Amino acid sequence: AQVSLPYLKLSIQILRSFGAKICKRGDYLRISRGKLCIPEHFRVDSDASTAAYYAALGALRPQGIPISLALDPAYTQADMMIFDILADMGANVHWSDDICTITPGRLISQRLDLKDAPDLMPILSILALFCEGQTVVTGIARLARKESNRVLGIRRALDRIGVKYEYGDDFLKIYPIADKDLLAVQLDTQYD
Repeated sequence: AQVSLPYLKLSIQILRSFGAKICKRGDYLRISRGKLCIPEHFRVDSDASTAAYYAALGALRPQGIPISLALDPAYTQADMMIFDILADMGANVHWSDDICTITPGRLISQRLDLKDAPDLMPILSILALFCEGQTVVTGIARLARKESNRVLGIRRALDRIGVKYEYGDDFLKIYPIADKDLLAVQLDTQYD
């Protein structure tokens, strides 16, 4: 099964910080038997996957939004790429210590490869509706085998919203929606 390599590396890094002996060879991991030394206190970083929804809101909300993120630079979450994606799209992204403030800008579509950050697909699919031009998202084939069939769920959501899109084995091209065409709809989260 295909995995998000950055998250596998993060898991290995955290396990090693607890004393696990892990050897990686090619596509295989060998975890040696032994005792883990779990510290009495361990700081857990903010969840970048959850923060992505608020970050996208900041790119659309006229007054923007500040997000407080407690992050250890030693541990990298792939979904942190949301902030670079938003900046590349044209949103204003400003960091000050652990606060990231996102304010709207002129959003321009991008070509995005999400093979390492598949959890960003749902929110970026919605954000694409507000970009100028067509947003192409690749690296999505395995999303059909996540907690739910995310590609099918996203396509159903786009159908309910009434937007044009093109779908292939490993890509989704999403066309923008005009404000006048935007209707309030109820979307199915598929328990995901």
